[in-house]
Amino acid sequence: MAERIKEEWEYVASYGVRQRGEYLYAKYQISNMGWLRTNPRAEPTYGSRNAKGYVMHSIVEQDHTRVRVAAHRLVAEAFLGFDPKDPSMSIKFLSHVNWRPSADNLVVIQNGIPISPVPDCVELKVPGVSFNKRKGKWQAYHDIDGGKKHLGYFDSKQEAIQTRAQYISDLNLSDLLS
Repeated sequence: MAERIKEEWEYVASYGVRQRGEYLYAKYQISNMGWLRTNPRAEPTYGSRNAKGYVMHSIVEQDHTRVRVAAHRLVAEAFLGFDPKDPSMSIKFLSHVNWRPSADNLVVIQNGIPISPVPDCVELKVPGVSFNKRKGKWQAYHDIDGGKKHLGYFDSKQEAIQTRAQYISDLNLSDLLS
């Protein structure tokens, strides 16, 4: 039997923010399963699907305009560190079955490198990271002048990803990540 995920709620920081006097407060909460509510006592709604199959929520902004926002973007922002204003960040679904907008089905990518945890069983192509079948470990490397600079072998994919990202940032080569 599959393990059931415990539902958690977080406030959405970039949409539906209200101002009361000098204080700003978030009006909406999103669950790690993709449900939206206006306050802890309100009945949650799941939204509706658009033509591409994404679950969409309708949010009223401070200037009273209504915007439709994909549930997976709200979940990634609240639970995985996604910044909707950062053009170097994107979101990938780990499984496209029913396009579930839950936190366990999403990964946040920045400059081609996942910044949220990726299960080892998921085939997510990451530049400079591959699985070495002979050694049974994850390998990190950097392509340089037609060759490869070996960065090490690791027990988990996430360790290899983090090592390569650190190497790139140390060299200040972020434009070469993709």
